[in-house]
Parts: sequence; structure tokens; C-alpha cells
Amino acid sequence: MAGIDARTGQVITGWAHVVQSVGIIITTRLGDRAMRRHVGAVTSALLGQLVNRASMIRLQQSIAVALDLFEPRFRVRRVIPVRIERTGRVEIHIEGEYLPRGHLGDLRPEGTRRIVLASSERGQGMNAQ
Repeated sequence: MAGIDARTGQVITGWAHVVQSVGIIITTRLGDRAMRRHVGAVTSALLGQLVNRASMIRLQQSIAVALDLFEPRFRVRRVIPVRIERTGRVEIHIEGEYLPRGHLGDLRPEGTRRIVLASSERGQGMNAQ
């Protein structure tokens, strides 16, 4: 599977494309993408809520469910909130198995990988690495 890098405009494939896809899925509200209104996550609905155990569980669950539904090349095993600050900065690690041919129905993993979702300064926007 191939796509276009959102930053450079170059063609990307493989793991880099999966990481970009995960970032897009997690930061897109359901109904926001034209022609793909079913793609996205409810994570943005959790913004502004008190940070407590229940809201963190909802955040972890919403990330795992969205990726399970919309990214067949990555099987989530753990969603780990690493840093959550009052300023809005957030860092979340998503661990799982990379399935390079998952979109074709081939579920043989090519190893365990980690995606780091981190908000930029002042909590504006999220970047996947």
C-alpha cells in the first residue's frame, strides 16, 4: 500500500505509511472526512474532560477501537499514556504488531512496533512518530 507523505508530498509505503495513517485516524473526528465520513475516532470528544482514571480508559479504548476498525496493517496490543500535562501536552505510546499485508487479509505479523503520539507545544495538534 502506498500514499503521499503529508509533510513532503513524496510517495511513502510500508511502516511510514502506517504511522501516518494512525496519526490521521486518531486526530480525525468521525464525520469530518469528505467521502469517508465513517473514518475517524471519538478521541476529540474527550477533549476538555477532567483527566481521571475513567477518562483515560475511554481515551485508550477509543484509540484501540478506531485503529482496529480502520487500520488493518496494525494490530494494537497496548495503549500507554506516558505524559499528560495540565498545559494540554500529551504523549501516548501505542504498541502492536505490524501486519504489512493486513489490508490483503494476510495477518502474519512482521514484528512488534511502537507508535508515539505526541502533541505539539501548548497541546496544539498531534504528531505520530
